[in-house]
Amino acid sequence: LIQQEGSFNLALLTMHPDGLRQYIENWQQVFPLFVRRLIQEVTLSGDNEVRQKLLGYLAMSDLGKPEPQHTQHVLMPVVPLILSIGGQKLSLFSIISTIGTAQDITADELRVESFYPADDQTATYFGSS
Repeated sequence: LIQQEGSFNLALLTMHPDGLRQYIENWQQVFPLFVRRLIQEVTLSGDNEVRQKLLGYLAMSDLGKPEPQHTQHVLMPVVPLILSIGGQKLSLFSIISTIGTAQDITADELRVESFYPADDQTATYFGSS
């Protein structure tokens, strides 16, 4: 697995050519949404170190700096995801929840992404109905 500084980083794991990206069949659709969300999070954090990490991940991943059209997409509440794993096509959608009225500063940055099957075939693959 892709690691940096001894910990897992989902942004790095997703963008790296040897990471999750190789399984995402609709990468051209997902990439602008994914990068837009990352840019928004980095901007809101105001943390230059985090910004530099994102730029480094983009450069390392061979995706380069996002084009203006990649950053102009409206953030969708649901992100469609088509995975191709071992010849099996899986359709999912994800929803990212945030803590909007955090009482604790650490909870303010908490994000929970949940994935759900988008069709019966995918539900069967994951053993749900």
